[in-house]
Amino acid sequence: MKSGKNKRVSQRKPCLVPIEGKKGSSFADTQTVDISKGGIGLISKRAIPLDEKIAVEIATSPDAEPILVLGQVVWIRKLGTKDRYRVGLKFQKAFSSEALKKLNRSITV
Repeated sequence: MKSGKNKRVSQRKPCLVPIEGKKGSSFADTQTVDISKGGIGLISKRAIPLDEKIAVEIATSPDAEPILVLGQVVWIRKLGTKDRYRVGLKFQKAFSSEALKKLNRSITV
């Protein structure tokens, strides 16, 4: 893959948590790596198709109500020789404008 200009609008913040996905789904055995106002970075044992859209619940703290956002896979890169992939998921929309504001406040770097 070519090395190109960084297109990121927001700075990343480390976010190392497992993702709960149905067994056998694209997001089973997946973990977050980082998060920004624009999206979330993942490590997956599966090659998740580009442009795949998924709903993601993000808990901004252990006692907070999860925020539901729609994301789209915008890039994927194989890591080394093992079956591991680095995935970029761009937030498309939040299911409530108040939820999006809350998410943005909680991940400000």
